[in-house]
Amino acid sequence: MPLVARVRPLRAAGFRRVANLDVTYRPSPAVENSGQVRVPAAGARLPDARAGETTLHSLAAGTGFHLLLAGQVDAIAHHPCVTVHRLDRRDPAWARLRIREAAQVLVRPDGYIAYRSDGTDLAGLRAYLDRWLSG
Repeated sequence: MPLVARVRPLRAAGFRRVANLDVTYRPSPAVENSGQVRVPAAGARLPDARAGETTLHSLAAGTGFHLLLAGQVDAIAHHPCVTVHRLDRRDPAWARLRIREAAQVLVRPDGYIAYRSDGTDLAGLRAYLDRWLSG
């Protein structure tokens, strides 16, 4: 262990393992990507970056799901489990999420991306919410 703590790549890998930062849910049927999606995709942990006066992790903190909308995407009808946030093209979060023109990123309460679509069509998002969050 002392040797691992002194070698930077090993120390970083050990930290990711202990902190569960290397966990992915990509093969899970509970996560979904729609269309041509860039990384980070559904199943990955939401990366952090500045988003206005706060950060992505701060926006998505707390209970419930958080929907990050970027570009010319109209907000969905109110859903009791989803809080909607708009991302500005000038924010570092836009680049960190590798958004080109528009995107919808639904973040689970544990900070992992549940659904991602790079585009403006909300049909896939609505179907995902109906399938997983309707009760």
